[in-house]
Amino acid sequence: MAAGRGESLDTLAHLIGVSDADAAAFRALTKENFATLFSGDETAAGEMISALKGLMANDAQFAPYVS
Repeated sequence: MAAGRGESLDTLAHLIGVSDADAAAFRALTKENFATLFSGDETAAGEMISALKGLMANDAQFAPYVS
């Protein structure tokens, strides 16, 4: 996420259901908000997912992906 690319980030996008058309924007969103997603050295997975859902919910392009 910090680099805005990678197999793990692509897998996360796929698991969330991000379309191929939105994939580049998703990678950019996570890269630009890395410090928000990982606010501490020991951020738990659940904390990161909650932060990601919040970011996505507040973005018109990604809000439809958040249930």
